[in-house]
Amino acid sequence: MRLTKPTLFTNIPVTCEERDLPGNLFNQFMKDDPSTVKGAETLMLGEMLTLPQNFGNIFLGEMFSSYISVHNDSNQVVKDILLSDDLQTSSQCLNLSASSAAVAELKPNCCIDDVIHHEVKEIGTQILVCAVSYTMQTGEKMYFRKFFKFQAPGYSDIRLSLETIPDTVNLEESFDITCKITNCSIVKPMTECSCWTKLYAPVSGRQLGKLHPSSSLHLALALLSSVQGLQSVSGLRLTDTFLKRTYEYYDIV
Repeated sequence: MRLTKPTLFTNIPVTCEERDLPGNLFNQFMKDDPSTVKGAETLMLGEMLTLPQNFGNIFLGEMFSSYISVHNDSNQVVKDILLSDDLQTSSQCLNLSASSAAVAELKPNCCIDDVIHHEVKEIGTQILVCAVSYTMQTGEKMYFRKFFKFQAPGYSDIRLSLETIPDTVNLEESFDITCKITNCSIVKPMTECSCWTKLYAPVSGRQLGKLHPSSSLHLALALLSSVQGLQSVSGLRLTDTFLKRTYEYYDIV
């Protein structure tokens, strides 16, 4: 399972007035639904979080993290369990296993967990190969593999990521965030930055200086939220005056 930030579960509220044919049936269904907010069942956002159902795209330069679990579904104790995690790209095969040592035994209904991390440095198709070998009580050696394929498209020449942001902020009170800007191109870009967002950020026209290939810089922004509720940092524009190219970023977080 890929380790990513969960998202808020959303539902579509279906309701009616008591004088309608269903009566209070729909309203009762929403009250009984564990994903709705108690007392505010008609809100689309619930109290639950959802995990991604697939790997999705993992972009160039992104840190890929994955949780791997080997579970013994049998009623026998198996021995000498060895888990190997390899990432195959178009040019190489990388071993990502946290440990190369075998586990002495694995009892029924127990599991071995492993978390791997890897910075994606190649674009194209990537295949995560998880191989498990173990020994049965009879002495027979067993082996199987699982394949997980995902795509790693390239970012634009300039990559923008969010480093720090507070979980909650007060209305109309200034707060700080930190963005990381990385030059993924092979030429020298970027001497000017302008920004606009739903969250007030007065940084238009700030000069950032030269950013050489494969290097990065941190940009601190002071923001101000003018409306209540969940907000997203969006609408950041970076201008490369060397190539005369503009990059726009939406829904950064």
